[in-house]
Amino acid sequence: MFTILSSYLHQTLSALDFPDNTYNSESFFLSSINNHFAGWYNPSEIPKQIDFILNNFPISQQSPILDAACGHGKHSIELASRGYNVTGIDISDSLISHLNTQENHGACFYKSRISEIKELEKYGLIMVLGNSLSLMPIDECKESLQKIYKATKAGGYVFFQIDNKQEFITKEANTKNWDFYQNRWLNISEHYYDPKRRLELTREIGFDLVEKKIDHFVFVKRLYDLDEFSGIIKSIGFTEIEYWGDWDKSIFIEGSPTLLVKAKKE
Repeated sequence: MFTILSSYLHQTLSALDFPDNTYNSESFFLSSINNHFAGWYNPSEIPKQIDFILNNFPISQQSPILDAACGHGKHSIELASRGYNVTGIDISDSLISHLNTQENHGACFYKSRISEIKELEKYGLIMVLGNSLSLMPIDECKESLQKIYKATKAGGYVFFQIDNKQEFITKEANTKNWDFYQNRWLNISEHYYDPKRRLELTREIGFDLVEKKIDHFVFVKRLYDLDEFSGIIKSIGFTEIEYWGDWDKSIFIEGSPTLLVKAKKE
């Protein structure tokens, strides 16, 4: 295993292979699935993020909430544990199957793309967190945002989290990063930025040092800056748009770690 690890570490960014620049959003979660869902997210941050949402969005416990592209479902489950009516959707069969066998405090989960949201029930709040909108081509992103608009109640809200393009270019583009989780999982990621198409190209290599497993995949993300994303959601019809640069409600600036967007459907 360590021979394989060494061979990966000696590869350079120029050796990255991105066949057809595929937006393979389901495989984005492959490593954390194989590693018992103990990957990149920090569970201790979830209650704080839910506190932030509930403090900044006027949503009642009776009003339905949709966690679109819910991933590991932690935000959905935290909301449900506080008595909120929440549904989570995701494209990944493995994630949805896992969530439906866990204690989820009444949260409902089913498989769906954002662009295929059921419109039988209108939502008082729709959340799209974890930069999920970037894991699809721009045309599908716009289609998904239009679907979100239709599925939001009149007077309801949407909440988006996307990567800050400039922060990625400044701090991560052309870098190799290491992360080590719980004395077990080693993750190596390499990042490249394609300015012509505004794409982040990333390779992830995950090593389970206990079970001696290796996950290796590449993915593509379409990055947005504030002006472009703001223009898109305004053109769809959202109003009263607010922007923050982090979960502490700091003002969004070029170097902010993320872009949080609050908007309303009249």
